[in-house]
Formats: sequence, structure tokens, C-alpha cells
Amino acid sequence: MRTIAAASAKKTSVVSKLYAWWCLVVLVSLFFVVLIPSIIGTLHKRLHVIALAAYKVWGTFLFWLSFLPVRVIGRQHLPKHTPYILTPNHTSYLDVPLMVHAIPDLFVFVGKSSLNKIPLFGYIFRRVHIPVNRANPKSGLKALQEAKERLQSGRSVLLFPEGGFGRVKPPTLAPFKEGAFRLAIETGCPIVPVTLPYNWKILPDRKDWRIFRQTALVVIHPPIYTHGLTLNDVEALKEKTYSIIADELSYYHPQATIRYENHARNVG
Repeated sequence: MRTIAAASAKKTSVVSKLYAWWCLVVLVSLFFVVLIPSIIGTLHKRLHVIALAAYKVWGTFLFWLSFLPVRVIGRQHLPKHTPYILTPNHTSYLDVPLMVHAIPDLFVFVGKSSLNKIPLFGYIFRRVHIPVNRANPKSGLKALQEAKERLQSGRSVLLFPEGGFGRVKPPTLAPFKEGAFRLAIETGCPIVPVTLPYNWKILPDRKDWRIFRQTALVVIHPPIYTHGLTLNDVEALKEKTYSIIADELSYYHPQATIRYENHARNVG
């Protein structure tokens, strides 16, 4: 029985590795398919929409050709005729492609400046999206100012309120930074909380490239409107958004410690 179990586990491991490599081939191949329109979209701000549309095609076909099922709940909550700030939890490199696939509107995202180092993609990223060095306060302020300009021009923005991932073990929700919420109040744009419950299981943060096939779920919550709020309300807005996402994560992971303060208390 042990021999049969070991053989079955080995077969499963081989299939898992082959699937992961297939997904990687799809990812890279699709990037080159959309490379030319993406580069055209970097030539001028008015052409950014071309690069964003190409990125949308890339994200959509990535999931289709990877045979990775996606379920989106709450698309009807997305505001119409106004830009908004998407604030999903962040646990995996899968988060941005999944959001590109799930959100029908085109948007730019604020991402770590190390993405600039990726050949070709890095050039497109820094020309179209908003890089930020989270260790540099000046870079953070510059990124928020650029995000404000994009929102004022009518373009929605994705900003991970936790910052990067890896600060805590998923599905625990790390403390939120205030940048997204200050930005929402200063521009009058609504916050749209988004919960991604399973990405850390599908594409975990580990040294070997592995993708574990299951439904990628996206839960889009009703927007939080910021008209009439002042900067004195940043903390309350941040806590409200945190609670919405934390409560949703608790629904899908009832045995886990979701809130960071509870996690810190248990560790301590």
C-alpha cells in the first residue's frame, strides 16, 4: 500500500510540474503576442490605452489557455462613469493578472519598482503603470501623485493596501498602509475593496515554480464613496476596508487567523 501511495504521489508531482511549465510557456508566449501593441502604447500617454488593452488580452487568454477556472462575484458593484481605486488583498504573483482578467474596465496598477528589471516587460511597466520603491518615501509620494493624476484623467487605479506580499503568512491580512485611502479622499474617488481568497494556494510564494489548479475566486465588494470625507477620516476608511476584506477571508478560511492583530497576539 505504501508503494502504491508513493507511486501515486510521484505521479501527481510530475503532473503538477508539467502543468506549471505549461502555464509558464503560455504566459511567455502570450506576452510576445501582445508585445508590439504594448510597445506602441508606451510612445505617448494618449496611446496608453493600447498597452492596457493588450494587457487585458494577455490576462484573459492566460487563464483560458492555462485551463484555470475563474469565478467573479460582484461585478455589478463596480462604479460606472467614474474612476475608482481597487484595493485587493495581496498574496501571490497571480493577483495582478487575475484582476486584469476579472475587472472589465482598463486600469493601471501601482507595483514594486523591481519589476522594471524584467526585460521588455519592465520598460512597458514603467512607461504605462506606476512603479514604486516602497523603501523610499520620496518614491512613494511620487507614485501617489502619479496615481492622483491618472485618476483625475479618468483612469482607475489598482493599489495593494498591504504593500507587497510576504509580510505575513496567508491568509492572514497584513496591516494596511494609508496611501490608497488618502488618495481616495483627496481625489473624491470611491474605494472598491476586493477579496482574493485562494491565489496564495494556486500560485504560492515558493522557490520552485508550481501552480495548483483550482477555481480562482474574485469577490468585488460594494464601493465605499468618499465624498464629504476629509483627511481626518483616513484611518476610519482604512479600517472599514480592512474589515470588509478580513470578514470575507474569514468566510472562506474559518479556521485561519485573518486579522493581523490577532495573529500578532497569538504569535506573541
